[in-house]
Amino acid sequence: MTTTDTVNLVDIVREAIPFFTQEDAQIAAGYAYRALEMRTGEILTKGMSDEMLDEFGLFTDKDKDGIEAWYATNHPNYASDKDYQHLAEANPDVDQLDLMAEYGAMVWLRYNRPDYPDVVKQSTDTVVTALQDAILELGEEAVRAWLGLHRTAWAWAFNNADDSDSLMTNIAAILLHENQEDLRQWAQAQAVMASLAERARILDDNE
Repeated sequence: MTTTDTVNLVDIVREAIPFFTQEDAQIAAGYAYRALEMRTGEILTKGMSDEMLDEFGLFTDKDKDGIEAWYATNHPNYASDKDYQHLAEANPDVDQLDLMAEYGAMVWLRYNRPDYPDVVKQSTDTVVTALQDAILELGEEAVRAWLGLHRTAWAWAFNNADDSDSLMTNIAAILLHENQEDLRQWAQAQAVMASLAERARILDDNE
C-alpha cells in the first residue's frame, strides 16, 4: 500500500493502449505503477528538509515504534477517523502496521505537501504518456511477444520454482527452447518498460 494506491492504472492503461486486453493492461500497469511510485516520490520529496524526510521515512520504512510515537504526538485519535476506518474496510487483509503506515503517510502529506493529489495526477498522466511512447517505439509485434512470454514462459518459471536454483533451471529451459526472436523482442521490450520512470522524468524536464 502506498499513497498512489487509489489510482486505477489498469483501467487507465487499458484505455490508453487500444489493442490491450484486460490481462495485457494488468501486466503493463504493474510496470507503470512502479514508475508512478518512483516519480511521485521524487517530486514529493524534492525540497524537503532532512528532518521532514526522516519523519516521512517512518511511514515508508514501516518503523513501528516511530509510527506509534508519531501518532501519539500528532494524531492520537486516528482510529476513530472515518478515513482510517474506510481504508481499513477497503483492505481487510492488510495488517495493522501497514494500515497505520499508509494512513499516517496520507495525513502527513495532507499537512506537509497538500499538493500531493495534484502531484499524483500529474505523475500518472506523465507515466501513461511515457508508456504510450514506449509502446509506439517498440511496435505492436514486439509488445505482443513481450506480453506473451510474461503470460506463459516467465509465469511458468516463477510459479514452478521452489527455490533460486530451480528458478534458474527453469529460466535456462526457457532460453534453450523458446523462439530466439521472441526472446530478443522480450528483452528489448523489458528494458524499455523498466525505464518508464526515467522516461517520465525526461518528459517532465522537457515541459
